[in-house]
Amino acid sequence: MNGKKTIFIGIIVAVVALVLTIVILLLSQLSNITGNNNSPASIPVSNPNNVNIIDLNNSKGGAFEYAVIRPDDTIELRNKLNEKFIIGLEKRNWKSLKWSPDGKLVAVLGKSTPAIYDIYIYNLAQKEWSTATDFKNFSTGVDQYNWVENNTILFTQGEDPTRWIHRFNYVSKEILKVANVSGDIVSQSPDLKYIVVKADNAVPQIFNASGELQEFPLGTLTDAETANPIALNEIKFFNNSEKVLARDVYGDFYKFNLGDNTAVRTTINSSTSLVCSLTENSFNGFTSTSNTLSYGTYSSKDNVFNILGEESFKLSFTVDLQNSYCANGNIYLKLLFADESTQWYKQEATKIEADGVLDGNLETDIIEK
Repeated sequence: MNGKKTIFIGIIVAVVALVLTIVILLLSQLSNITGNNNSPASIPVSNPNNVNIIDLNNSKGGAFEYAVIRPDDTIELRNKLNEKFIIGLEKRNWKSLKWSPDGKLVAVLGKSTPAIYDIYIYNLAQKEWSTATDFKNFSTGVDQYNWVENNTILFTQGEDPTRWIHRFNYVSKEILKVANVSGDIVSQSPDLKYIVVKADNAVPQIFNASGELQEFPLGTLTDAETANPIALNEIKFFNNSEKVLARDVYGDFYKFNLGDNTAVRTTINSSTSLVCSLTENSFNGFTSTSNTLSYGTYSSKDNVFNILGEESFKLSFTVDLQNSYCANGNIYLKLLFADESTQWYKQEATKIEADGVLDGNLETDIIEK
């Protein structure tokens, strides 16, 4: 009898111990989850003017679609359920957040001294920050940068005549000066293959992802019909194409392929603003009056800009074209109203509606990845 009682007590003790172990493990996991959502994963090693959101179409299962510089100058990740994960509490007047093409890294400009900006990078898998550049002992820091590959950034630093495009590799941490320039990065092709650099009163220059100047005849381009020279001022790329939509100094739009000597004038009205290209043969844009937005798409095949829809508002407005962008087949426009309020609108095919994800957020800038 005593033997059976001893066995029974032993079983009870074993069960209790097992239950306690499971409870401890669950509490530990819960603590980790709570900590991840309310405390910084890490802090960078080394009175915001701009706040940024980046929309990320991460097909590889990333949980967060947005990297946000909050009004208090801290950084966090968000998803479309508005779940949040703080990745940095340090305040460096952060600006210009950008995802790497594969969505595994977040880069941002932050002040390393009161006058110098450097690039800081957050690794989502490792949950840690690293410093990509270190110009705190220089007279100028990083002012622009673009991801061109999953682990490669091109950035500009310096002032003319010692202004350079540098190439940074995240894996090797190597930084190389690759091209001496006098202008700024003004656009990039959707496939990240090219960047465009433009100086005041100068012909745009195109550089590849390695930072090498491409010898396209942009300075000698002529009108295919009149044979008159074209003074190019702006260059935008069609999606996944060598086709370009360019604007001259008078506001007229032309289309041509990179390497062509002539360009065809389009029917796009000079008052049209272009946002981005969703296909290799189309470019989305809009025109606006004081309180009416007309949006549409340009077809390079037909050489026609088709109006898809029109929306009127009670207040007059302007469109913040610099921060409007395209993602996941949609166009996102930031409207600035006369009462100083802002609202994001999403254009999907022929309809436009206030964007529910961004509605109510205090962030002001959205930068396409």
